[in-house]
Amino acid sequence: PPIPQSTQELLALTERMLRFTMYDEKIIACRKLLVTEQYRDEKAHRLVGEHFSDGLEALFTVIFGKMAEQGLLEAGDPALTAFAFTAPISSLVQKSDREPEKRDELLAKALRFAGYFIGEHTKQL
Repeated sequence: PPIPQSTQELLALTERMLRFTMYDEKIIACRKLLVTEQYRDEKAHRLVGEHFSDGLEALFTVIFGKMAEQGLLEAGDPALTAFAFTAPISSLVQKSDREPEKRDELLAKALRFAGYFIGEHTKQL
């Protein structure tokens, strides 16, 4: 996706990604299958890493780095910032797979966290 031009755009991007990830039935089924098969199949193992951890971290590393360059976010280590952002959100997505009856509540919690995190990393003028 394009680099957000504001912290509001970053939050909106995060929300779009979460809604797609947590509510699209095909994506949920694929994620559950890959997570289960990752221990038996090398290709599934690689795909889990690419899509659910390493790939997300890489995407947000670029986003946080570029937004810091633009003066929108505090400068720091973009890779560590991406890890700190994506790990708790990924955990909530995984929990929503295990507890689908709590999906709305978990989405709200993920969005509250994202808003808090972005606010804490917004560059103060």
